Amino acid sequence: MTRENMMAAQAPKQLVAEEVTQQMRHAGLNRAFLTAQLLTGNAAQAEHAVMGAIAAWGPGPGERDFMEHVVRTALGPKYENVQPPKDDKPFAEWPAELRAILHLPLPLRHCYVLRVLIGSSREACARVLGLTAQGIDESTTAALHMLPQLMKRPQMAAGCRA
Repeated sequence: MTRENMMAAQAPKQLVAEEVTQQMRHAGLNRAFLTAQLLTGNAAQAEHAVMGAIAAWGPGPGERDFMEHVVRTALGPKYENVQPPKDDKPFAEWPAELRAILHLPLPLRHCYVLRVLIGSSREACARVLGLTAQGIDESTTAALHMLPQLMKRPQMAAGCRA
């Protein structure tokens, strides 16, 4: 096989690799945005958190560092007492399971999103949220017990929030 033939054979592989990398980045951004929305209950704040993480993200850090920056920005002191808006239009197309998460009290919601949805260790959650590992376990367990009750609410089936 000539050098030209070898290079021609490698070109499609490089294009596929680049396309896969782009798709992974896109999926990572979508995941980061959804995580920030669940943490804040607000699309504008979620966008701010993701954009801040993008701006701070250098070539070295991986997706885990990026996601940590998104979480820290979303949970920053600026948004500590923010409640989700009463208007459900931004969340109307979400599955009921995700909308129910927005009805959890903030500390339970934060623990649930970080621990269950993202899969962070309880120690990492404790550091980010300023709780003890036992507090993380208790809040996550409380959220897990509360979610089935929230799912029974009529507005979950109707696609709206109270």
